[in-house]
This record gives sequence, structure tokens and C-alpha cells, in this order.
Amino acid sequence: DVFLGAGDTSVAISGADASITGGITFQGGATKSGNNTFTIDAGSVLGPIDLGNGTHTFTLTGGAKATGGLTQGTGALTLAVDSSELTILSTRQITTSSAIVTGASTITFGINNSAASLPGGILQSAGTVSIGAASKLTAAFTGLIDDEKTFTLIRANTLDLGAPLSQIASAPSSYINSTAFNLSPTDSNTLLLTVRRKSAAELGLGANATAVYDAFSTALNQDIPLVTTISALQSQAEFEAGIQQLLPDSSGALLQAALNNQDMAAGAIRRRLVGVAKNGMPDHAAGDVASFWAQAIGDFGSQKQHGEQAGFNIWGLGIAFGADMPA
Repeated sequence: DVFLGAGDTSVAISGADASITGGITFQGGATKSGNNTFTIDAGSVLGPIDLGNGTHTFTLTGGAKATGGLTQGTGALTLAVDSSELTILSTRQITTSSAIVTGASTITFGINNSAASLPGGILQSAGTVSIGAASKLTAAFTGLIDDEKTFTLIRANTLDLGAPLSQIASAPSSYINSTAFNLSPTDSNTLLLTVRRKSAAELGLGANATAVYDAFSTALNQDIPLVTTISALQSQAEFEAGIQQLLPDSSGALLQAALNNQDMAAGAIRRRLVGVAKNGMPDHAAGDVASFWAQAIGDFGSQKQHGEQAGFNIWGLGIAFGADMPA
């Protein structure tokens, strides 16, 4: 991570090999003031970017990537994105004097329940927000959405779309959410995203998974990486495999494996005792001979899936050895 102090600051990152895997925080000290200029040309910042308070200019060009999320404090931002990728978080409002998105750019809005507390819009502008025909607007979920919510993504004095919204807006890849982009029916300069988390019945979940799915919103929203991963799953198979990992093991595989190991150990000892009685030297019965023995042991077990009870295949291999001596 990079922490910069207060005052007017200018930062430029240039070149496809130029990358910051952490974040950048302007005004990282006690003083929270300054006007910042930040340019990324073909480089990338994968962590969060916090521009702080003041009047700022943020420019991305040449395939730049700022995917960790952009936030700012008070003040206004001039934003320009050309053939680049930018993620805007919903934790705080982004206020721009103007924003222009051109070329094959992608603007991703990070959405969670807190975004509903920004009725003025995640991206708000007193000027013009211009989105080119080749650019895309989409969303990524960083939390499980409660019920159905409508989020204001953009509210501008003038929203200029270079193509129909259906061409520019790209539905998020999220199997568990139903989404729709729309312009506000009362203000064509306001872009809305309506999100409804699908019910357990729509997802085809069984009784156990339904109980978890209906109750895990609060808990999972405390774990941003996990909930982001679950929300980004794109198919029923991926989601069912993911939620199965959150359920307790109901297959009985662990118990069966433990019983098999016990049976293998007991069987090895039993076979040794039988061998002593049947195949030993004639004077074994008198307890006169000490010996060392070893034998291979192994097991295999399987169970088919039954409803929500997972199937399994287990196997084990080992060597048992011991020593006998007269007592």
C-alpha cells in the first residue's frame, strides 16, 4: 500500500508493467486537504484508491486498470476513462464536476446493501457524465442484497449515452441475483439498478441449504471476499457446490473412514492371532518363541448421493506391524 500526505499531490503510473497490487491513499496523515492529480497510463492499481478531500483529477488511459475501488472525501472530481477499467465502490459517494468514459472502457459499480443509503447516486455530477458507445457499465456484488432494492448508480445534470442503454449496460455475472438497468422514469439523467436476490425455491435448494441460505445474509456480509465470490458464481452447479461447502458434512464420510481404520487395525491383530494358533511353529502354544510380524492393510468405501446427503469415495492403505514375545 502507498500512503501520501496532505497538500497538492501529482502521481503518474505509466507502462503496462507498472503495477501496484495494494492501494493508494491520498492524505493518509492527520491533515485531510489538498488537490490531487492521479494518472494511470496502461498500468494498474489493484487495491483501493482514496483521493481524499479537495478538487481532484483522475485519468485512466491506454488499458489502465483501477479495480480495487475508487472513493473520495469532500470536493469534486474530474474523471476521464479511456479504454480502461475502473471500479467505483458504494461506501461513499463520488462527486464529479464531469466524467467522460470513452473507448472500450468498463465501469464497474461495487454494490452492497449500503449503496441504498446513497440516494443521490454512487456517481453524482453537477455537470455531464458521458458514456461512449463502445463502453460498458456493469456491477459486482460485494454483499448479499436483502430482498429487492433499487440503487442509483449515476445522477447527473446531463447523462449522455452514446448508444442505447441496453447496449452499454452489461448484466452482472451473478446466478443468485436478478438485475435490471433502467433510466429513472422521472429523470432520464439518472441511471438505476434494481437487484433482487432469488429465493431458495427459485434456486432449487433443498431443506438444509434453504435454512442456511435464508439465514446467512448477516453473517456472510461480514466476510467481503467470501460473499463477493458467492455473488459472482454464474451457474446453478457452481452455486450449489459453493453453498455445499457452507453446510455441515451430512455424508457420514468422516465417521465411515474412522470405522474403516478401526476395522483395519483390529483385523490385522485378529489375523495375527489366528496365524499364531494355526500356522505357527509347534512350540508356539507353549509360548516359547518371540517374533516380529508385518502385513499390508487397505480398505475402500463409497456412497452415492441421496438428495442433500453428499456421496463419497474413500480409501486407505497402510502397513501394520508388531512383535510377540512370551509373557
